[in-house]
This record gives sequence, structure tokens and C-alpha cells, in this order.
Amino acid sequence: MFKKPVTLSARTSLSNKEKKKLRAALKERFPSLTDVDADLLVPDGDEVQTCKVQATRIVLYFRHKDPVIVNNDGSFFPTVYGLWLVPRMLPCFLVYAPVSKFLMGGADLMLPGVLPPKRWPQFQKGELWAVRVIENQYPIAVGKTMVSNKDIYYQGMRGRGLELYHSFTDHLWELGSRSTPNASFTAAGVTGSGDPEETELGEPPEKFPALPIASKGEDEQAAGGSERGDEDVTNGGVKENEEEQEGEGEGDEGDRDNDDRCDEREEEEHEEQEEAQPSSSSAFDNSAAAAAGAEDESPVTGPPPVTLTPDQMDVYLHHCLLEVLKTSVQESQLPLDASAIYSLMLAAADRVARHKVLIEALEKTGIADEAVKAFLLAPPPLDVKRSSHKKVPKLFTHAAKAKLLTTKEQRGNQIITGINKQHPQVTAYTPAPERPKPSAAAAASSSSSSQQQQGPSSSSAGNANTTGDMVQVLEFYKPGQRVQPVFAAAGIKTGKERFFTIQECREAVNKYVSERLPAEGDKGKSVVLDAILASAAGMKGQDGTEVAKAELWKKVQNNLDDYFCVVHPGKDHAVDPVSIKKGPISKIEVSVEDRSGGRKHTTHVLHLATYHLDEQAVAEYLSRKLACSSSTYELPGKGDKGGTAVMVQGSAAKQVAELLTTEFKVPRKYIETKDKTKPKK
Repeated sequence: MFKKPVTLSARTSLSNKEKKKLRAALKERFPSLTDVDADLLVPDGDEVQTCKVQATRIVLYFRHKDPVIVNNDGSFFPTVYGLWLVPRMLPCFLVYAPVSKFLMGGADLMLPGVLPPKRWPQFQKGELWAVRVIENQYPIAVGKTMVSNKDIYYQGMRGRGLELYHSFTDHLWELGSRSTPNASFTAAGVTGSGDPEETELGEPPEKFPALPIASKGEDEQAAGGSERGDEDVTNGGVKENEEEQEGEGEGDEGDRDNDDRCDEREEEEHEEQEEAQPSSSSAFDNSAAAAAGAEDESPVTGPPPVTLTPDQMDVYLHHCLLEVLKTSVQESQLPLDASAIYSLMLAAADRVARHKVLIEALEKTGIADEAVKAFLLAPPPLDVKRSSHKKVPKLFTHAAKAKLLTTKEQRGNQIITGINKQHPQVTAYTPAPERPKPSAAAAASSSSSSQQQQGPSSSSAGNANTTGDMVQVLEFYKPGQRVQPVFAAAGIKTGKERFFTIQECREAVNKYVSERLPAEGDKGKSVVLDAILASAAGMKGQDGTEVAKAELWKKVQNNLDDYFCVVHPGKDHAVDPVSIKKGPISKIEVSVEDRSGGRKHTTHVLHLATYHLDEQAVAEYLSRKLACSSSTYELPGKGDKGGTAVMVQGSAAKQVAELLTTEFKVPRKYIETKDKTKPKK
């Protein structure tokens, strides 16, 4: 968010009344914040200033010379200066010192770089969390979680854990005094302070008991792999999973033997590191995690996952592959990168793990009954490294030898070119039953936010485009200045919070016509206008003119003000009320444009936020589903002309539009595809 320099408007000082209002808003946003903490952030006696970041909706609040609070379009989060004043304000992920330099460079926090506790507290995707280095009480970054504790439990420590908003040494930090809380904060990175007294955070509120900080000896033991340097810790913390880079071609037989030995060595080191990791008391600060929305103060987690032997993991992988080949991949989607198929297998592992076909296959390997029960209660994450294949390419090479699919090497990557749906194993396999879970639309909408506004009356809800669990677009109207006299004469009240469906507007006009104007023409299909109706139809000065009723209604409709709101099935609108916006709704625009002089193409997707879809989540899903590169970028302008758009490599307008309907539940009528490529000569 602050990777690039920002331009600020003029600063203004807050009055005592505004300070009081700001403190109340902060305590409401952060329930663990006490009155003393709020006074530290927004003191009464000192000058507190505010200013806007130009060309954005971001407002900064300064205490002395340091920005302490950021208001991003109504959503508050603290800066590192604010967190240094109140370190317990947010729950924290703990990382090793080498990871800090990557966070300071603006990289998101990857879960492999986080020190996991024995039991995670309950938290949801999209919550505010901070990051701090082990044995250092002061946070170095703040952002929103990209997973929930359940996602971590079922998927393992993989992928992005925190989308970074702000970090130490970024341009927001540079707007302040550029001070540091202690000598462990340097431009090269942040280390543990090493002083036990410095890690004493004091007594937190009674409701949220403090967890002891790891001792220095535990820290050194947990960081015992530091001689491996930044390779194990930092690469795991800020880069994508190794599986995404395993598509490279294999070398000669000697290289493969070396790879196997390296994998075994890395696996042994990984197990040693797990044994040396700090306990749950040192892995994170849970005081504010309970305040982040968990009703139950004591988190409930299942038993630890069972450990499978390599042969049993092979069986697990094989059934997940059959599940994907049977249900998820079609011939029309090929060719696909091997990593894309493996990603689908990871997604299917949760439902396959409880499939009776897999359990029967595992029992044939001699797995104990107790292990089966533990497997059903807490399935272990699907991990090719714990199988006999060790690597993703070897897994699919084995599947190709079994004639389940065909592969080829392309620029060092393994590509799946065909699948054999007529293979006896595929035809005999029974797909696992679907388990209830949030849809892709719910996941994408969990990060989006809407402004609080009073919703329409129940009578207006009849205009909903009801499509089951699809996104519903409710369209409303208000009489414009010319049409208001018609509603008043018909005895219908209008006002700021009164909205009407198109049918209610038509009934109001018909009521006025039937009560005041005589019907003319064949069977009363036309009407003679009076001054009020002529003005409402945009025909001022033409009273006395005979106009067909159908034509009259079209003219009156043009003078109605359009409003709309979007109701998403993945959002709890009782907690997050819908926002009614003025104007006609913008359709999602999916367009294909030329690149590199027309030799290549890109697909652009606009107006996703209108339908409560998070652009970053949509981009990540399309990248996985279409096995292509995707990204987000900011559009110039404001309102419908601005916002965030998604760009997908290649010409994929048809596929994107289909996925938006099937996976993100947007009705097809609100998706518009355009071909902006130049015609070939």
C-alpha cells in the first residue's frame, strides 16, 4: 500500500471533540484497546493532526510528527509507530529475524516462514494481524490475513498468510520521524532484542491472558537452522511454495540421485526444526486474537494429524489425482501445467480424505485402526515430498507410465497434454461426495467491504433478480424533480430513504392518470396530458397533447433516478449491511486487447468490486483455474472509471465470463464481453 511515495494534502489539527470521537472509533474497531491505550494514540494535551493522501481515500492521523493511525476508506489500522506505543493492539505472527528484510522490502508474509503454535487461535480471513520478530516485542509490519485458522489446519503451512499493508522502512514510516523503538531495528533488518526485560509487554486485559515470550535459549534452538541461512527461513517465508517451481525438467540419473538425497536431508532438517520450534506460548500473541471476533475465548481445534508412510501418501496422492481427472479437468482445458493439476489435487484433498474408497485403500496398506480414526478426524495435508515420488514431476511421470495421462517437457516445465478418461481406474473410480464449504464467490467477497446504509423496505425486495445462491441485484428508483408532483398528487409519500420498484413507479403514474385524466383513443390506450404529466414526461408546454400510454410511460421512466444494491450470497448482510448506490449498475466488463503488436493478447476484467468481489482473490483463482499468469492494476479516474482491474494473460474472455457465473455466482446478464483486438489484415 505504501511501496511508492505518496503526496499529502495540508495537515489540520483535531479539536478535542474530534479526538474524543476518534478514540471512540478506535476502541470500537479494536476491542482490546483500553482507555489508556487510546489516550496514548490520541492524547488530549498534545496536538493531533490529520491529512489526506492525494488521489486516494486514505486519511492519516499524526501524533507529534509520527503517523499512528490510517483510515483506509472507513477501515482503521495502526502504523508501526502506533503499534510501538501499544504493542498488544493486534495479534502477531512470529517470524525469524532473516524474514524481516523481505517484509521490509514489501513482500507479503508466506506461511512457511511463520513459527506455528501447537494450537492456532480462531481467526478468519481478512482480519488485521501484525508481524514481529521472535524475542522482540515491537511489530515490524501490519496487514490482513489471507487464510483462516481452519485453512491452515486443513491445507498446511502453505501459501500467503498475510497481505502486507504497511511495514517498517516503507514510505509511510518515512513520513514520520524515522525513529525506532530500540537498536534491533536497522535498515538491514530487525533482530531479537535479546533482553528479557524488553520482551515484557506488561499485563494485558484480564479477558485476554498473556502468553509468555520464548526465552533466548528457545529462540536459539528454534533458529538452529540459521547456518542454512536465509535459504530455509527466508525462502520459506516470502516465496511461493516449492511445488510451484518443481515443474523444471529432470537432469541425468546422477542429478536425480542427488535430488533424492537432498530431499531426504531437507526432510530430516524439517523434522528437526519442527521439534525445535517454540511452543504455542511463543509463536504468537493471542491477546488481541480473541478480541478479533471469536465468541469462544478458548479455541477449539482437532487432534494432531496422523503421519502417513510414503506408501500411504502415494495412495492418498493417487486417489486425489483420480478425483481431479474424473471431475475437474476436461480435454478442452488442456494443455495445463503440472503444477495446476497438483493445485487441483490439493483443493480436492479435503473431500477425498473422508471418501470411503480411499479409507479402504489405506486399510489394504496395513494402517492401524487408531490411525484411520485419527485420519478421519484430522486428515494430514497432501504432500508429495512425504511420498515415494518426492517431487511433482516424478508424480506425473509415474502417472504417465500408468497411461492415466500424457506429458511433455516445454521450456523446463512439465505440461499435461492429455488425460485418459477411459482408463479402467478412472472409469471405476467413484467421485467423493461434496462437502459443504464456502464457494469461490464467498471467498472473494470476504475481503470486500460495503458502506453502511439503510436497506430498502420489504415491499421493494420483490424486484430482486432471484437466482438461488447467485448474486442478486436489486434495482430501485426515486422520482426525479419533474416526476415528484405526480407521486404527490397520487398520494404517495417520497423522501430521502424511500425507494420504489419499477412496478410501483408505474402504478403511481397509472393512479394519477386514472383519477385525473380522461382516457382517449381506442379502448383508452392514450391520454391527454395536463401540465403536471407533460412536465413529468419531459414535454413541458405541450399539455393538451394526446399521447399513447405506453409512450407516456417510456418518457416518464427517463426522468426517474436509478438506484441499485448488490446482495451477495457469501456475505452476512445482517452484520455488513448492503449499500444502495445511485445510478445504473455497471456490468462486469471482460475485454480482450492486443499486446506486442497483436501477436499476443491480454484479458481485462473491470467492475468486480461492484459485485462484492475482491479483485486479488479473483485474479489468484483465475490464475490457478486457467493455468496462466494474472495480476491486478489500478485504473485511472474515480467512480466507475477508476478502481482495480484484473489482467489475465491470453485471450480468455469466454472462459473468464463462464467462471464468473459458475464459480463467483454473477448472473450472466451482468457480464459483458468485448473484443478490442484489431482485425487481422
